[in-house]
Amino acid sequence: MKLLAESLVFSSMKFLLILTFSAIFISQFNYAQDSVQLERKIMECGHSRAQHHLLQRNPEYRFLFQQAQKQLSEDRAKYLAEKNEIREGTVYTIPVVFHILHNDGPEKISIAQCKSAIDKMNRDFSASNSDVNDVVDAFKGKQANCEIQFRLATKAPDGTCFPGVTYTKSSKTEGDVAWVNGYDQVHAILEGNNVYQGYWGGSNYMHVFVCKSLTIKGAAAYTSLPWTTDMSSHIYSLHQRIGTIGTAAGVSDGTTMSHEVGHWLNLHHPWGPTNDPELTSNCSTDDDVKDTPLCIGVLSCKLKMNSCSGDNSYWGFDQIDNVENFMDYSHCSKMFTEGQKDRMRAALNSSVGGRNQLWKESNLQKVGAVDDPQLCSAFFESNNKQVCAGQSIEFTDQSFNGQVVKWSWSFEGGTPSTSNDQNPVVTYSSPGDYNVTLVVEDASGNQYDNTETNYITVLSTDGAKGSFHEGFESISSFVNSRWTIESANEINWEVFSSTAFSGSKCARLKARSGSGFGAEWNAKDFDLMTSPHLDLSEYSKGTLSFKYAHVQSVDSLRDKLRIQFSKDCGETWSTKKLLSSKLITADIQTGNFTPKPEHWDSTSITISESFCSSNFMFRLKYESGGGNNAYLDDINIFLENSISIEERKEYLKLKIYPNPAKESVSLLFENIPSSTISINLFDSQGRIIDEIARNLSPREHISFPISQYAKGLYILETRIGETIEHSKLLLQ
Repeated sequence: MKLLAESLVFSSMKFLLILTFSAIFISQFNYAQDSVQLERKIMECGHSRAQHHLLQRNPEYRFLFQQAQKQLSEDRAKYLAEKNEIREGTVYTIPVVFHILHNDGPEKISIAQCKSAIDKMNRDFSASNSDVNDVVDAFKGKQANCEIQFRLATKAPDGTCFPGVTYTKSSKTEGDVAWVNGYDQVHAILEGNNVYQGYWGGSNYMHVFVCKSLTIKGAAAYTSLPWTTDMSSHIYSLHQRIGTIGTAAGVSDGTTMSHEVGHWLNLHHPWGPTNDPELTSNCSTDDDVKDTPLCIGVLSCKLKMNSCSGDNSYWGFDQIDNVENFMDYSHCSKMFTEGQKDRMRAALNSSVGGRNQLWKESNLQKVGAVDDPQLCSAFFESNNKQVCAGQSIEFTDQSFNGQVVKWSWSFEGGTPSTSNDQNPVVTYSSPGDYNVTLVVEDASGNQYDNTETNYITVLSTDGAKGSFHEGFESISSFVNSRWTIESANEINWEVFSSTAFSGSKCARLKARSGSGFGAEWNAKDFDLMTSPHLDLSEYSKGTLSFKYAHVQSVDSLRDKLRIQFSKDCGETWSTKKLLSSKLITADIQTGNFTPKPEHWDSTSITISESFCSSNFMFRLKYESGGGNNAYLDDINIFLENSISIEERKEYLKLKIYPNPAKESVSLLFENIPSSTISINLFDSQGRIIDEIARNLSPREHISFPISQYAKGLYILETRIGETIEHSKLLLQ
């Protein structure tokens, strides 16, 4: 048996695969709305194809897997033969670690969301879930308390205290490309998680790998039957299927993890070992559990379903399907049966997959999955880290792992500046970066503290109220610029100096694929270019415009660009325009696309009065569908007020003459400004033509030549302190 176990470990690392791909609620992303929504939609899953491929093409694997299943069967028979009241009353504790793979997107779920998953599993496996007694009459009294519980581990393999959750920033949160057993995800975790960079035993912890998307396209989660102790042979899940709060709220009822753990403890679907329900042929297969009637499986809650009429192998009479079983696809899961309980507990007493090591007291002590874990660290989270002046932030104590009895918070730049509440709410009024400190204390007087430097960023305005212009000429990189750049992958918007619509620079987003374009698996990539906070409160209307260039690399694949506005400093976003087919500005290119002058196009979006707020922001959300390079240039906002330009100039005592003009133009300030003066010239398309003057000292009269410019209509921008004025100027 030792030789078999060693061979299994070697095989798992060699083939890197998962056999029983359990895709319980098959899902796809719908990007038609501003927020990503998950649709419950059954599609083809990867289990059957992967199993057939691996068993047919890997004789060594097939032999090892068959030997493991044979051993499991023998161990189950032994368990049932020896089962008695003493063993029946034993509650098996399984230590759990959630490994969060993220790219700073919504997939970076909170510790609280992981804890909600543990709570839900504990209710489901102890038959204490709120709806367990609502099963149909045929199965009342047959709901099993499996006497299995789950606890977050509190010690890493080297003894480091942690909250049972690790975080790893990696592009591998997108899932793997090939049929592999999560190798890329596990490798990324071993090298880059925030707790312990080394091997985490597969027989010491139950590992849950939380991702943005999975190798098995369309699957919500998957795992394997017991067969190896390798770390990779555990549970993989979309973040929306973990627990009941956070990103799972409104998407999942929390039973996904209970279903997957059932597979991990050797349960099949009620119709048998496939991912294909609603097939009449399923009546001739079984899950090898006597008290789950033969069935074909369902995709909805058909409570009176009797799909395999004549089933009397266990019940002695024609029995309806156990649709409300956690292992079905019904979406109304409520129970395990006694037979399923026996099968899972037998797996926990088998050496196959190391399941019998997990619940041993020595292991529970080693990984810290004990009744009264000790407080060992101060830790906190917040609902936001970047706000505008005047906005509030809610802080949540997440200190681990024991019970906190006292809290002492310090909020630099916040109101209140200190607090003894467990979860305080703090308001920030002035722009800047601020530290946050938390000191916690347990009942024994032990204290732990944590200071996060520059944890909170309070945004300022763009330095002036009014219009916004970006031609990328004055910046060499987005780092430390006024833009915020975010990406779901390792490729970001960059300042590019080899081409432009005007000037010599623009913004470029390179295509994803490094070995040719048209990579369909990148379709869920996104890149955000977010503006600074702008104060448009003095205006009643505006227009955002910009230039862009992009081509397809494959006819069937198409990128998208969403233009989104926020009036509350980025707290909520509204899509105002979507470019898809109109994003294409030239013919298909399979090579590296660099635009020529004729490849550029433009678009404009009205900024309505409702968005002319003191906390306005806009962002450009680029969603990759396998297309070629994309380019942006000359991003401009022009604003209008309810009063005319002439009235505004009269009010501010600003005069421009002559207008029309030929040789020179003069600005006359009847009341000398108290602030410095800057002047820019834009063409009628919003492109900056020249910076005429910057930070001039206050004066009554300013003159400058214009004969060097071509004839036509221009916009003269005059910045006076925090005020921006735009005036039409006609050159003859």
